[in-house]
Amino acid sequence: MDIRLLQSDFVDDRFSIAYSANKRATFINVQESFQGNNDLGVVDRINIMVEAFDTDGVKTGGSFSTSIIGVGDSLVGVLSDDVNILGTTLTWDNMEQCVIRLYEQ
Repeated sequence: MDIRLLQSDFVDDRFSIAYSANKRATFINVQESFQGNNDLGVVDRINIMVEAFDTDGVKTGGSFSTSIIGVGDSLVGVLSDDVNILGTTLTWDNMEQCVIRLYEQ
C-alpha cells in the first residue's frame, strides 16, 4: 500500500493508518532541541512505527522502521523521485515529496 503523508493529516504530531488485515502504521513528527554543554543538537525526523495485531485486536508486536529516504526494510519503504533528498531523513518539511510504501506481508 502506498501513501503520501500530508501535514494536514497529523493531529498532535501523529498520524496513524490501518492497513493489511492486522497492521497499523503510526507516523510521529519529532522536532526537539537539546540544550546544554554537550551540544547534542536537534532531532528533526518523522519516526515510523509499525504494529501488528491478532484477530481479537490484541497487539502481537511492533517495531520502528527506517526513516531514510530511498531506503526500505521488511516493513516500510520511503520513496521519492527527488534525487536531492535521497539518503536524507524523512522530516516534516520533505514528507510531502515522498511516497511511503507499507509492505503488506
